[in-house]
Order: sequence, then C-alpha cells, then structure tokens
Amino acid sequence: MLKKLNKIVLLCCLLTGGQLFAQQTNIDRIVAVVGDHPILWSELEAQRISAAANGVDLGPNAIGLILDQLLYEKMLVHHAEVDSVEVSDGQVDAELESRIRYFISQVGSKEKLEEFYGKKVEEIKYEFRDMIRTKLLSQAMERKITQNVNITPSEVVKFFNTIPVDSLPFINSTVEFAHLVIAPGITDEAKATAKRKLQRIREEVTRDPKDRQTWCYEAASNSDDPGSSANCGEYDFVTRGTFVPQFDAVAFRLKDGEISEIFETAYGFHIMKLIQRRGEEYKCAHILVKPKVSQYQLRQASQRLDSLYSKLVSNELDWKSAVENFSTDKETKFNSGKFANPYTGETIFDVRDLEPQLFITLDALKIGEYSRPMQFETQDGLLGFRIVKLLRRTNPHRANLHDDYQMIQLAAKNDKERRTVENWMKSKIPVTYIWIAEDLRQHTFEYNWLKTAH
Repeated sequence: MLKKLNKIVLLCCLLTGGQLFAQQTNIDRIVAVVGDHPILWSELEAQRISAAANGVDLGPNAIGLILDQLLYEKMLVHHAEVDSVEVSDGQVDAELESRIRYFISQVGSKEKLEEFYGKKVEEIKYEFRDMIRTKLLSQAMERKITQNVNITPSEVVKFFNTIPVDSLPFINSTVEFAHLVIAPGITDEAKATAKRKLQRIREEVTRDPKDRQTWCYEAASNSDDPGSSANCGEYDFVTRGTFVPQFDAVAFRLKDGEISEIFETAYGFHIMKLIQRRGEEYKCAHILVKPKVSQYQLRQASQRLDSLYSKLVSNELDWKSAVENFSTDKETKFNSGKFANPYTGETIFDVRDLEPQLFITLDALKIGEYSRPMQFETQDGLLGFRIVKLLRRTNPHRANLHDDYQMIQLAAKNDKERRTVENWMKSKIPVTYIWIAEDLRQHTFEYNWLKTAH
C-alpha cells in the first residue's frame, strides 16, 4: 500500500511539477463537468495526497480548494477549445521530456523510474500526454486573457500603497551593472586547426572501431568536454532533446558501434560513437575539440581594452559610445552594456546570485566607477576581457519604490493580470455548462460555480 501511495505522489509531480496526478486506484467516478470536460474523484484524491506528501495542510476544506482549482483549469481548457487556442505537439513533447528528465534525476536513473512505476518511459509519456497538453492549454488560455494587460507608473504606486508596511518583503543587497566586452572571435584558421586535430584523432579510433582502449585514451587526452572526457567521452542513455539538435541528428543516423564523420555544433567540432539506441534514447561517446583563441589574439584584446579603459577614466570617451562602438557582446552593446539576470530577465541582481569574481569586483566599486579590465569566460565558453561599471547598489532593506521599482512593477502587473482573469471567469461561468456532484456542493469555492451547476 505504501509503495502504491508513493507512486501516486511521484507521478502527480510529473504533471504539475510538485503536484501529482494518479491512476484510478479505487472505484472512480465523475464528480464535476465543465463544458464536456469531466473531473474524476481520483484527480481530487491525487491532489490531496500530493499536498499531504509535501507537508501542505489544506485544512478542512481541502477537497473544496482542490476542486475549485480543477474547475478553474477545465474552464480555461474548455474556452481555449472554443476560441481555437492550441498548443503544438512539439511543446507537449518538450514539456514531457523536461518532466521525465527531472524525475529521472530525482530517483537516480531511468531504470529506477520504470521499476518504480512498472512501465517503460515511453508508456509513461503516452499515458500522461493528454494531461500535459491540458496543463499547457490552460496556461496558453491564461496568456491570451492577459495578453493586453499593461501597467502604468501610477498603477504601480497605487498597488504599492495598498501593501501594509509590516507586509513589505525584506530585500537582500542588490546591484545593477553594465559591461564592455572585448572577446576575440574564432578565426577560420582556428577552426581549420581544430578540424585537423580531430581528423587525426578520428583516423586513430577508426583503425579498429571496437578498440575501446584507444578511444578512451583519445577522449581523456584530447576531448574538450569536461563532463565526459574522464569517462571515455561517454554519456549514458539520454533522451532526444537533451543535447543540441545537431548532436541528436548524428546519433539517430548512426548504427550501433559506428563512428561518425566530424560534425560541428556551437560548442566546437565532434566525432561520435553510437553505443546503443533504443526508441527515443541513445547511449554514446564523443570527442570534442574546440577551436582555440590564440595568445596573440588575447593580448590584442587585452591591449585594446586597456586603451579604452584609459580613455574612459580620463573622460576622453563616454561609456555609452564606448559600448556601442567597441563591445563585442551583441546582447548588451545597444543597451549601454546593461547585463540582464538570465533567470529573471531583469537587470537587478541579488548579490547572492553573482559569481565570486564578479561579486568581489563590484563590491570594491562605488556607483559610477569602472573596474580595471579583467579576463572572463563568455556565455559560449570563450575567453575574453571586460570592464564592469557599477550602476546602482542597494543595502538590505524593506521593499520601497525607489530601490525596488522593477520588482514592485512586476508584482503590480501580476496582480492586475490576476484580477483580469477573475473578471473573465465571472463573465464566463454563467454561460458555461457546469455540473458538480451533490455531495460536493457543500464545500466553499473561490468562484461561484454553483450559480450554474445543474
């Protein structure tokens, strides 16, 4: 019984990323309908078990709260179909793969997940494909309802003023900064050198494709992939979509034991040996050779940035012009070099999210000051140099409009979107077929579902 309960909890998480769904484990029944979309008792139970397993106490109205949420989702899906809102098969596949990979990482391996559930991964995907599509469709409908929601500065101020002072969050120290980057590009000569090196390696390993010792030696000695070189270049079974498309394409063209020709990805040049393929998964080994930036190029980049630094600190050159005219970072050169947090999309960083070198550099600067040129690794893994300018810094504090406007603006917009969805729901409930089982109508709901429940 305990194993069955754990299985329900795990698979509900698969669908909702923390909330679980389940198979029917007892006699099931329809407890509600929205449009032509039924809600089963097993869905309610799965959500209740999930909450309990995650330590969430929903109180005496647990079933009412869960049913309210499921009715809300079914309402969105019903009207998404009415309004011809769609999600593609590719979106569903990508979401399924992401959820499966996450839970494989949680249980330890694909085999353990299959053992735990009693089915192959492909069967699990097939079984929950419709549920994933439903979830994505409801989210797409929410986006359609709120797509025209904008927020004005006066609305931000009004929203902030409604928050009791004691309820304002405590904000860690934050910084906003910009950078000017000089990173040498990869030359055709460097690419040719990398390919020649890899061609020599390929000639060695294809003398006897079954000679694992030679392959392992070349991978350990020459591969530029730190994640696999020490393991003979091998990756255990991965699902299509785990790596870049070019990598997958080669893997699904090869036969077991075959070694590929040289191919290129954004990471450099590869050769691959397919060890085994089964369905949408494959086990392979690869050797990566990255084109190298020469020491001469690095010296030139460093000297160029030193010159720009001197002109900046002597006011011969202003920051905006320097970034637009000389920075090699295409993402920031037309934004005065402002660097965005890749996790939030905002230019404000919690200092705890900064890499150690950058934290130390910014911590030593005053607002408006430039750092001396320093070497760093670009997002595509190449060496370069940059100057960092500190734009603003806040000390730990209670949230306020002056220091935390971006955060408060986002919260205000989310609140306005929530109210927009609520108004949409209130307008649609009276004109949508809704049925709720008699024995569940005594529960308290956020929305007035019973107004039209037959």
